[in-house]
Amino acid sequence: ISEVSPANVRGQLGAWAPLCGTVGILTSYGVSFALGMLPGGAWRVQLGLVSVPAIGILCLNSLMPETPCWLVAQGRHSEALDVLRALFPKASEKAISAEFRQLMLDIGTPMQAAKTSTAALLLRHQRPLGIGMAINVIQQITGVNIIVYYGPTVLTMAGMSDAMATLTSFLICIVQVNSVFANSMLVDRWGRRPLAIIGTMCVMLGLSF
Repeated sequence: ISEVSPANVRGQLGAWAPLCGTVGILTSYGVSFALGMLPGGAWRVQLGLVSVPAIGILCLNSLMPETPCWLVAQGRHSEALDVLRALFPKASEKAISAEFRQLMLDIGTPMQAAKTSTAALLLRHQRPLGIGMAINVIQQITGVNIIVYYGPTVLTMAGMSDAMATLTSFLICIVQVNSVFANSMLVDRWGRRPLAIIGTMCVMLGLSF
């Protein structure tokens, strides 16, 4: 998404992936809570329903074209132009040509002609690599994935009933969806760095209690 999005809305459109993921988790909790009211919890139905979105993604994935950036990098210029026309059907041919020329300037030579060793790439980008790794480590050490994926089990072990544990996890997931949605609305206006700093401070504050 980020590769084909205009710069002024790139953050918002790029946030659709995590937003869809959190909405999917929220939906699964809602379905589990509803089916949990049936005799035996209808666990076979719950297990079978998981395959529906997976099969849908598997079938539709073949219809998704490669991005223009990747096609240009591979030297497949005519295909890149076709994808640009499909992505921007209302754009004039002049605008499509201008975007294609910009891609050519940004990417330069095809990937096959500009090979770089992994070690050289890591050494050249040590600072952003370190920051990115640190942010991901901070996300994981909070233990949030335990709550997202095993929340009902944890809450049941804490003494809640199965229905109440699932409902509580559903409510927690609503907060998560709203947070991701708010970030998607603010990322292009405030910038990624301020949001990352604010989010890190909130995580540190939460872990201090």
